[in-house]
Amino acid sequence: MKKKTTFVTQTWLMAIVALLVGFLIGYSINNLPPAGNDVAGSIGKLDRYRNVKVSEEDIQLRNELLEDTLKRRQYQQYLMYYYYQALRTATDAQQVISRTSKVEDFNKLYYPYTDAIEQFSQYLDIARNDILEALTLIVSLDDNESLPVINYLNQAQNAIARIKHHDAILTNYMKAMASYIDENQHTNYELLEEAHDILLFNLANGAILTQNKPILNYLDKHQFFLEDGRKVITSEMSLNA
Repeated sequence: MKKKTTFVTQTWLMAIVALLVGFLIGYSINNLPPAGNDVAGSIGKLDRYRNVKVSEEDIQLRNELLEDTLKRRQYQQYLMYYYYQALRTATDAQQVISRTSKVEDFNKLYYPYTDAIEQFSQYLDIARNDILEALTLIVSLDDNESLPVINYLNQAQNAIARIKHHDAILTNYMKAMASYIDENQHTNYELLEEAHDILLFNLANGAILTQNKPILNYLDKHQFFLEDGRKVITSEMSLNA
C-alpha cells in the first residue's frame, strides 16, 4: 500500500487549496449565476407565490435588506456558498460511489454506507433548490414586493442545517474505506484510496472555509492515501473551474 502523506504536508496542502477554492467561490458568488434550469425553476416558484399574503415581519425584513446593502450581500454570499457546497458534495458523492461500486468485496460489506451516501446525494438536489429559491428572492427583492421572505429563508436554513448534520455520512464512509484498506494491505485498492481522498478533501475544504472546529479536529487523525492528493485536487479544481 502507498504511504500516506505526512500530516504537515497535508495540512499545508489543504490550507493552500482552501485559499484557492475560497477565491473561486468568491468569484462565483460575484460573477457566475447558478445553473440555468435551477434558475428557471426558482423564478417560476417565486412567480406562483407573488400574490400570497405576507406578514408584517416579511415586509419589515424586506425593507431592512433593501436599506442595508451589506446585510443583503452577506445573505447572498451565505446562500450562494451553500448552494455550490451542495452541488460540489453531490458531485463528489457520485464520484465516490462510481469508484466504490467497482470494489465488489468492499461494496458487499459496506452497502449500507453506500445507500446512505446515495440518499444524501439525492437529498442535496432538494436542498439546493430550497437554497436557490431563497437566493433568487434575496437577489430580486426590488422586483418582489409581496413574497414571504421569512418563509423562504427558513426553508433554506433548514436545508443548510441538514447538510451540516449529514457530515457524519461522509466521515463514516471515509472511515470505513480507511479501515478496509488498512485491513487488506496486501491488495492494491487505488479506487478506494481515490474515493477516500475525495471525501477527505471535501470535508477538509469545507471545514477550513467555515472554521468548523469539530470537523477539523476529527480530520487531524486522517491523511491522504494518494501522494499529495494530486488526483483529488485535479478533480476538485476541474469542478470549480
